[in-house]
Amino acid sequence: MEKLNLFETINRLTNKHNLQQNENKINERAIEKAKGNAINTIGQFNCELRQLIDASVYEDTKTPSAQYFASPDVAKIMERVFYMPNCKNNVSVPYISPDSAQWRPEGVPSSDPNNTISSRKLTPHRLCTQITLSKALLNCTSEQVEQKIKDALVNAIYEKLISSIFSAQNNPDGLFFNVQPTTISTKDELIEFQYNQDKQSSNNVWVISAGAKNKINKMDFNPLINDDKLLNSEAICTNLCEDGFIAYLPLNYLCVAEWNVISINVNPITKAVDGNVEIYVDAYFDFAMSNDSLISVGKFVENA
Repeated sequence: MEKLNLFETINRLTNKHNLQQNENKINERAIEKAKGNAINTIGQFNCELRQLIDASVYEDTKTPSAQYFASPDVAKIMERVFYMPNCKNNVSVPYISPDSAQWRPEGVPSSDPNNTISSRKLTPHRLCTQITLSKALLNCTSEQVEQKIKDALVNAIYEKLISSIFSAQNNPDGLFFNVQPTTISTKDELIEFQYNQDKQSSNNVWVISAGAKNKINKMDFNPLINDDKLLNSEAICTNLCEDGFIAYLPLNYLCVAEWNVISINVNPITKAVDGNVEIYVDAYFDFAMSNDSLISVGKFVENA
């Protein structure tokens, strides 16, 4: 794999210089990969995600390990989801209900028309984020500093991904989109909310927004959120969850697909007076619960 010096590449794009031979190879390979997945890249420079990630943090699957992510919130979630890196074309994720297994007497057919295998189709969606770099920093020759910037780019991508998943936005639909959340205002309602989901699935984890955490901390019971747990279930409190919402779900049934292409565009003009360069980054992801019944979504009463 050709080595990518990101600072040199961004400097060339900033100054409208031609790419070097190794950069052209990286760019062309990424474009071909994108075309094979029906992705129309629009970047001045394109590369694979692996070009930005420190090889020492890869696992055997070539998936970034949880320790890689600078954001602890991203790491806590990504290490638990069903992650599909380097996808080819569209992918379908099957879900087999545990109800499909039945005890039957001898001679009774094993098939049951009520038990079906469902699937969710995931397709690449363009995810955009940006960072601002100083021109002085781009002239730094330290590999360690350059890797820190690569890390910042990748973490910006994954933070945007997580905040899109745990939101009510659409295109693609966040997990809270077009969902009527359960209204919660008391401790008993929170306990009942948990119970109803625990009946549906095991290994459930709380994902709690800042607003929801604030409401919980004002409830009249103790301990509240303690040792990363709420009501004896694991809890992830994060501002990457849309404010006011609380979700309870088995994260291993949250499917995240990644198409291994990164597009980079450079804007050297808008913040030039401050000595900065804006870097726009596109990546391609999709996500879904393998079965929508495996998540419970709540929202706290505003005046509670």
